[in-house]
Amino acid sequence: MVQVVDKSAEGNVVFPRLLLGAAVIFWGWMVDLPVVGLILAFVLEGPLWIKWRWDFGETAYVRAWSISVVAMLLTAFVLWMNGIEPETVRSFVSWLPLFLVSVQWTQVYGTESTLPLHTFSYFSRKKVALERELGMDPEVPKIAFTPVYFIACLVFASAGKNAYDGLFFVGLLVLTVWSLWSMAGKTSRYRRGLLVGLLVMLSLAIATQWGLLRAHQLLMGRGAGGESSISHRAQWHRSNTNIGQVGQIKLSSEIFWRLQKEAGVVPDVLMTASYNRYFPSGHWRYEPPGSITQELDFKGLAAVGRTDRGENAAEDQKLYRTTGEMAIGQENREDLPRFRIVGAAETDSLVPLPGALHSFFVNVQELESNSVGTVRMTPRHGVVEGIVRWDGDIDRDGEPFEEEEPGAGSIDQLLPPQEREVLEQIVEQLQLRSMPLEDKVATLKLWFYRHFRYSTYLTIQNQLRDKWKREEQNQRFRTMSGRDSALAQFLLEEKSGHCEYFATATTLLLRAAGEKARYVVGFSVQEKHPKTGEYLLRGTHAHAWCRVWNERNRRWVNVDTTPPSWVGVELGQTGWRRDFLDQLQRVRENFTLWRTQPENQAWVISVMVGLGSGLLLWIGWRLWRTRARIGASAEPLLRPLRSNPLGEWEKDLIQKIGQRPRGMAYAAWLRRLEPEVEAGLVSEMISLHNRLRYDPAPIDEGRVKQLQQIVREVLQRSV
Repeated sequence: MVQVVDKSAEGNVVFPRLLLGAAVIFWGWMVDLPVVGLILAFVLEGPLWIKWRWDFGETAYVRAWSISVVAMLLTAFVLWMNGIEPETVRSFVSWLPLFLVSVQWTQVYGTESTLPLHTFSYFSRKKVALERELGMDPEVPKIAFTPVYFIACLVFASAGKNAYDGLFFVGLLVLTVWSLWSMAGKTSRYRRGLLVGLLVMLSLAIATQWGLLRAHQLLMGRGAGGESSISHRAQWHRSNTNIGQVGQIKLSSEIFWRLQKEAGVVPDVLMTASYNRYFPSGHWRYEPPGSITQELDFKGLAAVGRTDRGENAAEDQKLYRTTGEMAIGQENREDLPRFRIVGAAETDSLVPLPGALHSFFVNVQELESNSVGTVRMTPRHGVVEGIVRWDGDIDRDGEPFEEEEPGAGSIDQLLPPQEREVLEQIVEQLQLRSMPLEDKVATLKLWFYRHFRYSTYLTIQNQLRDKWKREEQNQRFRTMSGRDSALAQFLLEEKSGHCEYFATATTLLLRAAGEKARYVVGFSVQEKHPKTGEYLLRGTHAHAWCRVWNERNRRWVNVDTTPPSWVGVELGQTGWRRDFLDQLQRVRENFTLWRTQPENQAWVISVMVGLGSGLLLWIGWRLWRTRARIGASAEPLLRPLRSNPLGEWEKDLIQKIGQRPRGMAYAAWLRRLEPEVEAGLVSEMISLHNRLRYDPAPIDEGRVKQLQQIVREVLQRSV
């Protein structure tokens, strides 16, 4: 009967049957690959019923490790081409037991369950090879890989999608107890100690987990009306501005989106999200009308024209979508300006699009829009490509909200109570109320241009603190008023800030002047690549401005009062390093787009299946040629290495000739006795030692006694 054990020459700890298979199934369950885990479990527990074994050597072990490394590198490359995200890194880490299965296969189907430790290091292998070339006999440490693979399954299962399930802890505990119980053997004293230790560990683990959860809840404010459950990636609900902050604003030079003009012109700005309520803390929030929640306000954008064309939506089919109502057949109007947009995306990504969006031709899993025109999507792949038609008759943000209560005004006209007095004072000063909308916009632009300057270094909060310190020193104490807010200080005294100050002030001043306005964020389209002709939207191009409702035209109008000098300030990183990173990103995104096109996917899959099948056939052919069969009555393929016949005298020999240097052969070490002992006697001792240690034949007791007699004589003569 075949016994699945650690087959090391030294007779190390026996690895329990079925434990490795159970660990692999547990890993597959946690990483959401249950079928893969089940298949691997059958393969790795195959020695229970498969009687073929292979006598792998060092070369085969290195090849198995090389296969694992190549698989990891190829997978990492493909994931990197799709865009590195936290979820991508987590998935890659959780797949490591799958990458290492080739090495573990050599352990369960080989004649040994240990492999040389230098298998995993190129430089260690070169060192061992060099020592052998020099005639040395290097010591090669070995490692039992099966316990390592078992631990890897448990560790990397914690990175799986289902690791947050309560059963993860139960499965981990069962497998750990199973392994430790087997190692404890049948001694009741060891097993009692193990049970006590496990109970203590279990209690500490439960207490620690409970404490961490409670600490996290307290820190994040859960249970106290906080908003800690809102994802930090989804910013459609809130814009945390730098109003009131101090210091230098630093923006990334990374490219977020690329635009390629196809017809007409490209827009000056692309809106990402819109907000309608300002809070004195310095942030804007989107609030839908009525009692509807922010999430429920999002509606899916239905495909346009499918019914007319009689088409069914295939999974990877691009479809025309729009935020308004459109007649069938008008979705791909050629008289409108259009551009192609490409960029990396993830779940709930916000898409920068023109305010006057006509249609968006794109392949995504889900595309939604809310009442203020924010468009978010769930992509099918890591990189999205679409064609945008704009400047038509549709506003993506719809009409302004109506009054919820008589006399309360629209949400799009709300003013923060703290700054109301300052805002109305400036409106009266500029006489904005009596002007038509066009004149209000022109007056505000001229006022900001003449009296304000653009700066990314914010000092308003410092100015406020200095003001309060001066008043305290003069024994003047008063309560804080609206004139002490950061926005009021920007308008009245500092008159220097970045685009968020200008956009917020413009929105609220137009509201104070009787208009309906919203605060929006997005990108300014300003940089054109000299070679590719693409317009690049970097982090340095992130911008904020105002959109005001034109009642006469029933359309929203962009109003940007930020001084034009901001374009020259926000340059970010420049030079060869940025150009190199830009090109690298462009190649990666273009490759992902090419790979995910339906017409190319079949070709890629065919090539990958062909290469993989060829490799598997070659490996299978080599394994078939080198297989060996074992049976219940067959002699073991691997004979245990016998103990050293000179072991009981080794201490005496060390005292006579010194410690055996590392890398020196045993026979060469014994030759050190020759100056004091006849060479023939030493040679006979070495010959008997080698025969008794390495000869597979049964041990001859006569030779054992003969060796003992020679050793006594050698030690006596060397005194």
